[in-house]
Amino acid sequence: MNRPPKQPAFRYGPPTGDSPIRLSRAAWRRGDELITNALGELVDSASGAVATLRALLEAPDERVKLGAAKTILDQLLRIRETLTLSQRLATLERALQAGNGKRR
Repeated sequence: MNRPPKQPAFRYGPPTGDSPIRLSRAAWRRGDELITNALGELVDSASGAVATLRALLEAPDERVKLGAAKTILDQLLRIRETLTLSQRLATLERALQAGNGKRR
């Protein structure tokens, strides 16, 4: 990938006119649908993945146990951080909306 760092292949949202990759809005929506479907499949697989990690905590190899324990704790902390940030963002959005409503 030899593209200059200031020219990303795509941006968040439909590409703009200066983007090297040009997609129609319909193509962009199809991409969103693919991502949504993939996310649904990951969510469906999550309980099985957690069960596998829990089973690995009982593995005879200490390195396997340690890897499973680290993965579980890491993911737990990531989920906690995501939820905390999501709650804080929702609080800020509500405060912003309440402030905008008072100005009218």
